[in-house]
Amino acid sequence: MTVTLPQAMGDLLPTDPPPQWRAAVDRAAQFLAPSWPTDPVERAPLGGLASLALILYALHHTQSQEPAAVRAGALRDVLDGGLDVNDEPFTIKKLITDGLGAAGHRVHDADHVPSGVAARVLHRDAPPVLDTPLGAIEVPFGMGGGTAGPSELRFAVTWLKQVLGVLDDETVAALPPAPEPASPANVSNTTP
Repeated sequence: MTVTLPQAMGDLLPTDPPPQWRAAVDRAAQFLAPSWPTDPVERAPLGGLASLALILYALHHTQSQEPAAVRAGALRDVLDGGLDVNDEPFTIKKLITDGLGAAGHRVHDADHVPSGVAARVLHRDAPPVLDTPLGAIEVPFGMGGGTAGPSELRFAVTWLKQVLGVLDDETVAALPPAPEPASPANVSNTTP
């Protein structure tokens, strides 16, 4: 399935989004527009837009940076943050959760759009659980279970590093404004 950038933006923006969230989605779309695929998309571009918007939103709330003023170099620095033992970008996860906290919300806060997006992007699939007569048990690693799967953020960071790696200040200054978002298409759960 081909998802356009305006459709992906529409999925992140409710009818009346908070102004700073809208600014973050617009700036993320502006950065990603030159590299947005026209062929059927994989998970990285969709998660990349959401992840970059969350980073911009978090920078606004933790460092008082307006999304429209954040430079590509500053975003590359954020993306180069540390990984945990599961190769998950823990410094970015911390930035996002700190940003939500500074905005007065938490991940999974149903009344706050960026929190719902964060819950989706930061989520790692848990190992399988079996119901037994003695209760639910986690399937051990050697028997088909194991550690939780990677988050959407993990895939997005790799793609974002590639996309933002070719943008310098001059190129960013010449980028056109973000496109207008399309109506929400619930593209977050679609697969190509």
